[in-house]
Amino acid sequence: MRILLYSFEIFGKLKSNPSYDVGSSIYNLFDSESVDLIQLPVTFDCWTILKEKIDKFKPDFIIGFGFELGINMIKIEKIGLNFKHTKMPDNNGNLMVM
Repeated sequence: MRILLYSFEIFGKLKSNPSYDVGSSIYNLFDSESVDLIQLPVTFDCWTILKEKIDKFKPDFIIGFGFELGINMIKIEKIGLNFKHTKMPDNNGNLMVM
């Protein structure tokens, strides 16, 4: 069984991204080539990078970790929809215009 974990890099004024801290901690629990972790950039096109990793690694399961400013609890998403609605630019300086 192959498991791919993904999380995100630092964004905004943060000094670290808790999503990567959690993903990295879980990844480090395994001593196996069947578990991998990718840290995605906080950009509107980061999903192309994730798709490339999925195509190459061919995981059976994918577990993603994210972080939302102002939320101080763990939330499990049954369905993750990326509507790209934000007032902040991504780490490339791009702003999604709605």
